[in-house]
Amino acid sequence: MKNLKSKLLLSLAVSLSVVMMTIGQEKEMELSALKSDKGRQYIDQIVKVKGFLVVLPDGTTYLVDDLTRTEINTPMPMASYIVIDSANRNRITREKYHGAYVLLTGKLVLSRDRVDMDLARTLGEASLLRLSLTQAPQVLRERRSGTEIPRYLPESRSVAPLSQSNSALGKRSLYVCPRRYAILFSGGYNAANAHPRYWNDIQYLYQVLRTRYGYSDQDIVVIYKDGITPNSSYPVDYPATAAGWTSAVSYLQNRMTTTGRGSLFFFATNHGSGYYDLAQAKTAYGSSGNQGGLVDSNNDEAIPPHGSVDPQHLDEVVYFYNQSSNTITDDQLAGWINQIPFKQLVAVLEPCFSGGLIWDLRGPNRILMSAANEFEYSWGSASNDFFAVYFTDALNGKALYTGLPVNADTSQDCVVSMKEAFLYAKSMDSYEYPQYEDNGDGISTTTPGVGGDGINGDFDLGCGLRCAQQGGFSNPTE
Repeated sequence: MKNLKSKLLLSLAVSLSVVMMTIGQEKEMELSALKSDKGRQYIDQIVKVKGFLVVLPDGTTYLVDDLTRTEINTPMPMASYIVIDSANRNRITREKYHGAYVLLTGKLVLSRDRVDMDLARTLGEASLLRLSLTQAPQVLRERRSGTEIPRYLPESRSVAPLSQSNSALGKRSLYVCPRRYAILFSGGYNAANAHPRYWNDIQYLYQVLRTRYGYSDQDIVVIYKDGITPNSSYPVDYPATAAGWTSAVSYLQNRMTTTGRGSLFFFATNHGSGYYDLAQAKTAYGSSGNQGGLVDSNNDEAIPPHGSVDPQHLDEVVYFYNQSSNTITDDQLAGWINQIPFKQLVAVLEPCFSGGLIWDLRGPNRILMSAANEFEYSWGSASNDFFAVYFTDALNGKALYTGLPVNADTSQDCVVSMKEAFLYAKSMDSYEYPQYEDNGDGISTTTPGVGGDGINGDFDLGCGLRCAQQGGFSNPTE
């Protein structure tokens, strides 16, 4: 009997010891360790981790080691953030927690979502790790003053049609504008990386093209994320997938065949990857090295004169949304654009390393501009990308957020040319080195008008009516 009692006491002590060990296993970890391969050993265990909370308007919530990463248009490193499991993220509200530095406690779990599992084929199993909160976040530092809370733009902003901003343009109805088409594109990579500013860039530009410049809805093609619009007043036509791009190209081919060829305005706001060189970056962040650029399989990066400009000879990359093969090389992007039978191309490229896309898109009758050079990141706020919003302000004649007038028409010919819009955006952009090319050689500059580039930059998105023409039209059908 005495031995049985001793065994029971020993068993109870062991049980209590296990319980105490389990309680003590609320291990505090660094994000980078948690998202590493060895993080798998903590699945189904309670962990603690510190970082900055990001709460997006679609509900996507994640913890990141540095908020600056959310301002850069290249995918965040997988080890720098962890997504909060949707089952209990209602503990986190945007107004209270976004941007705060917090301590989170929760169970480490694996996502069983099919899309996440497809992405893990290329991103690795660590991309499936989620944190299922077991208690409310503990705020260690409140949101820094000036930190924006990410929001989608409201239903509409004040954009006046050109005919209202200049009474002389009331005669525009007598004039048949050249055919004009547009592609507005953003992939976003995945839910955590698809910043709301990408949609805001698209919505603002869509509204300016439609309302101020008279583009038809049928002639504006939007390729965005999962194909679902955040704002029902602005349609999304195709998801950011290979099939979506193929359908968009086919649509525009047929549309131009039916209604006539014309100019194509192509806008891309997205993540980009390439070779980062601190010495060539206006805003320094991190260290130099390859940030996701791919081996140049067709050796076009080495073709002179570009080969001497780009000694790395890497393909730049932009991204689809949530695809197991998620990358779009610069050659693939140019291939799609070149299949469209436009007469004139204007391309405005926002991603990181977007200056490298100019070489691949080069050709006659093309005006190409990028937010960043080939070797630097591009930047944005929670609301909009910097270059994109300033460029669109120039077209709009009014700043999006302040409502103040913007006069980019330095030639005073009553239109804002593409070169003028570029120069205005460049003058306002303090984060990056915007690039411009319009002479077909694929070698960009920051100063169009000095040397070869800038000679073809007088093209505008309207009907091409200068001041002298606005008083009356001698040939209203041309």
